[in-house]
Amino acid sequence: MEEVINDFLSYLKNVKKVSVNTYDSYSRDIVSFMDFLEDRKINDVNDITENIILLYKMHLEELGRSGLTISRHLATLRKFFYYLFSNRIIEHNPIDEIATPRVKKKSVELLSYNEINNLLKVVDEDLKDEFRDIAILKLIYYSDIKVSELVNTNIDDFNLQIGYLRCKNNRKQDRIMPLNKELLECISNYITYDRNELAAQDEQALFVNKLGKRMSRQAFWKIINKYAKSAGIVKPVTFSMLRNSFIVYNIKKGLNIDEVEQILEYGKNHI
Repeated sequence: MEEVINDFLSYLKNVKKVSVNTYDSYSRDIVSFMDFLEDRKINDVNDITENIILLYKMHLEELGRSGLTISRHLATLRKFFYYLFSNRIIEHNPIDEIATPRVKKKSVELLSYNEINNLLKVVDEDLKDEFRDIAILKLIYYSDIKVSELVNTNIDDFNLQIGYLRCKNNRKQDRIMPLNKELLECISNYITYDRNELAAQDEQALFVNKLGKRMSRQAFWKIINKYAKSAGIVKPVTFSMLRNSFIVYNIKKGLNIDEVEQILEYGKNHI
């Protein structure tokens, strides 16, 4: 069974080209299911029945897993068994008739209008010499840039003359983001006054940490929450929460829907 699992994970990585985070999530879910099977002496994928999967679902419930987590586990198994069935490794797909638990959708959490105002005030008034952090926060404010793109984008992806940033996500797909005058100035200042002194030799990342290395997702999260705290925001702020809040803030500030869509339009410009 181990060979089949390795083939499936290799398929996800090399054929489907899923992101690192997605790959890790699938791997953890598959390992969890395999541990469950091993405890019950099931060593052949053809011996896995609908009842076995239902027992596994009950097992997750007994462990106190949330409906969302159980849904994710079942989604992983659906993809796994579909792969096995499509490649004729199994004759019957045991998960076909099993329903996915309904998960109550969470409402989108946003920062308030005053919280955004306070955060922007911190950026404009208190960060005069923090060129890197200004560039990061302004990029989030003026675009729908994703944290994976902030992590993966390199110094050569910034074009000052034409005025754009080539963004890369976890799947190494590129898209072009036009930059307004303020963003061009922010990123240029960061490169001139911070990055050129900080970056380690041969480091390609646009955004680097104090050691001169490429910043991680956690590092970006820490920056956001550091300045959120300075702005008097006590709740944890996620990257998506900040992006969505900025979009709503711009609409409330007077931008109409067409103008907001124009800001976000670059996201469709894949190369």
